Amino acid sequence: MTYSMEELVPVAGSLMKRYCGYENSSLTYEKAEQLMGAVLYCIHEYESGNENRTPPAFDACHGGCESEVRNTKVPATDAYRTGYELVVRKAKKAVVLYNRTAVIFRDYRLRCLNDTFRKGLPEFFRHYDAHFNPQDTILTLDYPVLENLQALSGIDRIYEYLRCILLEQKFLGQLPFEEVTGCLTEYHFHYEELFENICHVFLLQLAKKQIEKEPAAGSRPGKESASERQTGKEFVSGRKRSEEIIAGIIEEYTCGDPEIRAYLMKDLQELSAWLRK
Repeated sequence: MTYSMEELVPVAGSLMKRYCGYENSSLTYEKAEQLMGAVLYCIHEYESGNENRTPPAFDACHGGCESEVRNTKVPATDAYRTGYELVVRKAKKAVVLYNRTAVIFRDYRLRCLNDTFRKGLPEFFRHYDAHFNPQDTILTLDYPVLENLQALSGIDRIYEYLRCILLEQKFLGQLPFEEVTGCLTEYHFHYEELFENICHVFLLQLAKKQIEKEPAAGSRPGKESASERQTGKEFVSGRKRSEEIIAGIIEEYTCGDPEIRAYLMKDLQELSAWLRK
């Protein structure tokens, strides 16, 4: 089923009146579009069915005025109100998730990670407007995580981003600090200023070291020539073999934690491609 423009306009109109303080003030086209986007964002949150399933980002410019809903159609006003409550609840859950992560957080001297987590995210919570602009992510989230969150916006994107950061901190936290920073330094002497994912770099460096240790087929360990070592590198340069190496490292370093393993495996193809360059 769909909500027609006829059903959506009264909901957006009510929100616009609230924004203007119930005065007969005119709104710019951009502000009216933002408020319609707020209505549709909350309705999408309602459509998701529960808080753990995040809806896609909505672009008010291109999203149109129709929205798919569950088989049992409720009035647009009720869908909006329920969705708004879910947005507020998710924002509160995101604060809890942030505080939980902050307890174990280490930036490993990476400036963009420190600035995003310690400066950017608190600013998000300070300025997030669940009522009139819930679809606004506010931040650029300069530190890249391994999961593609481009399809999400607002609190949905921030919540999933924090979930990824927590998984990374759990993974890295079980390792010696010097081991992690050592791999980062090997990757780039001035890594502190890079915009790179720490887990990606760490796994990449471990995989490179393992490749360098693999002897060419038929050679004796420790006795291979330079040409044989090159042959060995070519042997592991295939996609299947490189993915086997990376998957093995992830399995070893995650100690059987299925959630962390699943997260790191999202980077498998990207790591494999880097490994074969």
